[in-house]
Amino acid sequence: MRVLFLNQHEFNENHGYLMRGVVNKLVHDNNEVEYICYKSNKTLNTNLDINHVGFRIKKIKMVNSNSYNFIIKVINMIYFSFYSLVCSSFRIKKYDVVIVGSSHILLLGFVGVIISKIHRAKFIYRVEDLTSYNYLINSNRIIKYAIYLYYLIEKFVYASSFKILTLSHDMKQTINNNFSKPLDNILIIPNLPKISNNVSEYIKHPILKKDNINFRIVFIGNIGWVQGLNFLIKSMKFLESENIELVILGSGSQEKKLKALSKKIDNKNVYFISFQSEDFSKQLVSTANMGVISLLPGIEKHAFPSKIYNYLEMYCPILGIVNKESELYNLIRDEGIGVAVEYGDTKKLTNTILDCANQDNFKNKFKNNIKKLTNSYFSSEKILNSWISAIYQK
Repeated sequence: MRVLFLNQHEFNENHGYLMRGVVNKLVHDNNEVEYICYKSNKTLNTNLDINHVGFRIKKIKMVNSNSYNFIIKVINMIYFSFYSLVCSSFRIKKYDVVIVGSSHILLLGFVGVIISKIHRAKFIYRVEDLTSYNYLINSNRIIKYAIYLYYLIEKFVYASSFKILTLSHDMKQTINNNFSKPLDNILIIPNLPKISNNVSEYIKHPILKKDNINFRIVFIGNIGWVQGLNFLIKSMKFLESENIELVILGSGSQEKKLKALSKKIDNKNVYFISFQSEDFSKQLVSTANMGVISLLPGIEKHAFPSKIYNYLEMYCPILGIVNKESELYNLIRDEGIGVAVEYGDTKKLTNTILDCANQDNFKNKFKNNIKKLTNSYFSSEKILNSWISAIYQK
């Protein structure tokens, strides 16, 4: 069997780690695999764990691939999609399966459908976030018209897919809301966490020397509008007389606004740090008493935050600030891996944080539950076997 993967990320990046495991299994089963991705600005080891026989990787150089600039992102999206189409459509040897692993790259799913039809191959679409819905909610009228056209194209991609692999029941429901009759080609498979608990490099940084008196809350990831972190910082204002601190590791469109808001807190207990290495992130999370997952109400229907894995791998309990009706809220509460609070209730959030901070050995109370969840729901073997089963299915 010949398989084509179109995915933004290289294997050692957070969003490429799952693809690494899937490709390993396919090559181990003597399948031929071609993998096309962005060329990372980082120095990464993209070697597979097994021999490269039957495997080929093509890394496409982009314009500042890590930029948050909208224009640059659009240019890279168009270029990568066009390159993939031209590069893959006219191979002499036909593909049997075409997999698009980055649904957030606009038009890439459509390109994958075209390639699959040219090769008469099965098309598998991995939907890790529903990008068009986010833009439709938070864009001006002109952009909404353009995104609505893309939304119609995306609907065609869903209907043309042999399998759609998404992350949650909420996301599955959102996709099915576009059709009068629910699709029967949607599978829910969690993302593959890179759970190792190991830090390969000791890094010196003042923030890593945590004062044991302080109760530390950490957020890592993109600082965008969908996270709604202004709500959390407003709650920190009410906690300024307590030994509670918030560390935000990342960057994004809302960074300047949040920094300005945090300056109003008298004891300056909110810290911002730009993106660092993976080992730095692990060390920071290991010093935390809680790790934040925050989403504006409704966003949980469009995405399932990957940062949950970054917290759980270091046995860090989750502070979920999300819609009470969401699958994510129920997962945190029912599995006992942290505490969940309805987004928008400032008093409830403030009291919850204060209650957690006042508990002895708070973090240790969740360790067994986190271990149990990572060994079941987020089991690498289970997730990879689900992927392979979907690919092999007739």
